Amino acid sequence: MSERSRISLHELMHAVLGSFLSGWGDAGRDTIVAIQWLSSLLDMLRSQSDDDSSEARLLLGSKTQPSWFYLILAAAKAYETSTGTERVIASKLALLGRKHGGAFMGIPSKPLFDLTYRGRFLTLLKMEDDQISSLRKVAGFLTTGLRLKPHTTFIRYYHESSGTYEYATALPYVNGLKREFDQQEPRARHHRWLYASGPILTNVELQRHTSQFQNTLNAPLYQRRQLTHEQSAVLLNEYEARKLVYLSQDETISKREDERIEDLVPQVSISWLLNYRISYNQRSTHGIGYNSTKFRFIYGNTGSAALFQIDGAENMTDLFHGLGPKSTLLYSYTHDKKIDSTRLISSLLRHFQVTTTESDPFYKSLRAISSAAQLYTGLPNASVNVRVLQQRMYLALWAADSKPMMESGLQVAHPLKRLKRPHPR
Repeated sequence: MSERSRISLHELMHAVLGSFLSGWGDAGRDTIVAIQWLSSLLDMLRSQSDDDSSEARLLLGSKTQPSWFYLILAAAKAYETSTGTERVIASKLALLGRKHGGAFMGIPSKPLFDLTYRGRFLTLLKMEDDQISSLRKVAGFLTTGLRLKPHTTFIRYYHESSGTYEYATALPYVNGLKREFDQQEPRARHHRWLYASGPILTNVELQRHTSQFQNTLNAPLYQRRQLTHEQSAVLLNEYEARKLVYLSQDETISKREDERIEDLVPQVSISWLLNYRISYNQRSTHGIGYNSTKFRFIYGNTGSAALFQIDGAENMTDLFHGLGPKSTLLYSYTHDKKIDSTRLISSLLRHFQVTTTESDPFYKSLRAISSAAQLYTGLPNASVNVRVLQQRMYLALWAADSKPMMESGLQVAHPLKRLKRPHPR
């Protein structure tokens, strides 16, 4: 397609979509997959809007003043449903938008709406086991190029029904040595430490009582909380049922309280969680015990499910900057409807709230394009010179007066900082 040709507004949005995805790096490299995800977001927002979600409506805008976010999602939907010649033209325009990418719109400071940074999307997953599965996949990514050992990395997750943190291996490991009469080498398997209603020691209690005992392996346990007989019975039955499920998945199981793992109450601050301690016992079959060894958070969400690494091991934080594998997980979980739509919409809204959309070139460009789209909507036969893609949209003088997406009178469930429109010059 000649860059001197003129295109319609509808066609221009395909080029804008390509430019938009170019700012996502690896997360937007596969055009079809990324577009399908954006298209699914539009379906999700429309469904929530029909259910009277003020947050979804705020993200979509109105029929007369659609938000730039809606325009991007609508362009993705149009691309996904296009066929034949229309798809060929849409693909060429998207590639053209990719070509000019950053020069046209700028580069987002937080690609993919910041959903994949340090595993933030994990909190959007509906099921606890999906969070653990995702963290195990991330740990698997880390083994490429690194000698990551199973006993130096583990998963801690919050089990809601018991109100207790439980633990799981991040990587499968061999439990025990081969015996003389065994015909096969021991297999590497995953392990979980599940809570079964017994007494466990909290971090505060450990600090209070450990100093009283020279041999901490003989230190008494203190009740984490008082449970009635009925509550204990319910939790124990749940433990037995879960144990059978995970055993059927070829995982080994032990009681979380039997290992004397140091626990944290859910209300602690993030800064304290980063200095959180767990213990290793050289005499323990599973490697978890009571010789205090410090671990640090490296990925996930410390309140729900997170990956921890033994302190002093090779720092792996920088390896999580690549968006490719993480975005693949996010796309697949969304496609499989394992993402909680209400949480995702709230997360998107919070992202747009805290991002400085007034000064960020990427979002400034999107607002300018939104303003232009509203103008051209009233001119059905109007066309745009495709060379507009060679300009820096965020430097346009009229871009400063474009309306922020979240400037609206809608009341939302959580407090939002109102984004003020800049004064005209």
